[in-house]
Amino acid sequence: MTSSEQDGTSLLKIVGLPSPLELHERKVSRVSSLLFAGFIVAIPFWIVFVLPLVAAYQIVSRIVRLFQKQSRPTYDLGVRAPATADIRPRAERTYDIVLLGCTGFTGRLAARHLVQKYTASQKSTSSSSSSSRVAVKWALAGRSLDKLKTVRTALADEFKRPEILERVNLIVVDTTDPTTLPSMVENTRCVATTAGPYQEYGCGVIEACAKFGTHYVDITGEVGWVKQMMVKWGDVAKETGAKIVPFCGHDSIPWDLTVLKLNQLLAERCKDDLETVKVWDEFISEAPGGTYATALLNLEGNGTNSPRCKIDPFLQLHDGTKSTHSTRENLPLWIDPFVDGRWTSPFIMAVVNAKIVRWTHALRQQGAKVISYREVVVHADFQTAFVAHMGLIMVGSLLLNPLTKWLAHAVFLPRPGEGPSMDTMEKTHYLLISAEGLGTNGNRVETTLYFPQDPGCLETAKMMVEAGLALALSETSNQKRPLPSKDQGGFWSPAAALGDILLDRLIDVGAEFNSRVVPMKDEKDKTA
Repeated sequence: MTSSEQDGTSLLKIVGLPSPLELHERKVSRVSSLLFAGFIVAIPFWIVFVLPLVAAYQIVSRIVRLFQKQSRPTYDLGVRAPATADIRPRAERTYDIVLLGCTGFTGRLAARHLVQKYTASQKSTSSSSSSSRVAVKWALAGRSLDKLKTVRTALADEFKRPEILERVNLIVVDTTDPTTLPSMVENTRCVATTAGPYQEYGCGVIEACAKFGTHYVDITGEVGWVKQMMVKWGDVAKETGAKIVPFCGHDSIPWDLTVLKLNQLLAERCKDDLETVKVWDEFISEAPGGTYATALLNLEGNGTNSPRCKIDPFLQLHDGTKSTHSTRENLPLWIDPFVDGRWTSPFIMAVVNAKIVRWTHALRQQGAKVISYREVVVHADFQTAFVAHMGLIMVGSLLLNPLTKWLAHAVFLPRPGEGPSMDTMEKTHYLLISAEGLGTNGNRVETTLYFPQDPGCLETAKMMVEAGLALALSETSNQKRPLPSKDQGGFWSPAAALGDILLDRLIDVGAEFNSRVVPMKDEKDKTA
């Protein structure tokens, strides 16, 4: 969310907790009257010229597709792997984590995080409470050796660490060539990949990880593709012990962990079952070019569809039975007035977040059998909410025909490999999630989860790396606490696989989490 003007501190105190935005004096987004007026003037032009062009192009494209032979996507590349009994134990492998996609924008940020937090000292410590002191063995992987060398050299120069040139190994791999994938997965505990769109570059990676018993994390938001991978490789991953954990970035770790904590706190402090979740998002962020490339696949109808199954993969337990727990999505479609002149709007990724929350709730089977999930973005006023929501619709339409797509990229949209400046991501952008969980007995718990830097790029890179390390270090003596998923392989949502261990790691690298429990008796005292 960007605007021409940012002023003020926290939009509101939705919950009875101190606002991190006020504590850190972070500004909130507010659209100026001049920008709002210009936006209103642009809407008739968009209706008269852009929408007809988009409609004409899409109609012609769909007619052409009817007469074209459609190629079926390949979910099995035929990666050759040894028998399960002959796979090298993860505890004996050289690398803790291999980073794939590091030549892209978010991948480079993930590599920076590894250098900043885990390559600063040769000395390791047995303490699992301070992940920044643990020495990690890692490597970079990608298709071009020259580009990998460029990334590694840039890291060595930026952090004045010439030893990185010798310490960080490079692995050449083509994700579409099954013969190159074993070299990446056979000698590492976990692969962390930012190489998307994943339906184009991720199928072979998951296949290889599942077959070689290698843990896997990514930052995808492609729900249909993940479900296809679950159906295809879920049983193999269970057999080899590989934990496949997608959605380990801005989609959808912050919200998945938020609902997990609401559920836990109600159960532990009030002996109550979580039934209703309300989430309010406040953020300033910019998406990198790769995110737009993935979104375009879905906008054009080229995204991977969910498989047809007797049981929805997100409702299926690891023993093959259907979970008794599910989630009802209660997501708005339009902007709404809130309080004190503020307005809310739909969040474009709430549809994905709700499905990951649903997956976690199904796997954990704790709380009410059906929980209601609502998520909105809070804005300073009507002008800001209107521009934010309509702006997304208008930008999406611009991407749906070649002419306006070219103009959009030429004027304001980043291309794959591009993104916001480091200074902007570190000093201006942030994400604050305020949430309320209501129990079946009327108890209430409130939480805030704050990420102080850009959530879609910088924080996403951190989330993925920390999720990958939580998996990798569970195979070593560095991590004493067992994962909630224990030793069971297969596909997992982030919160169900990693739980509090992941939240603790994120807090250790800058996130802030706070909570407040309001028992039912306190509510009765207020009304009395």
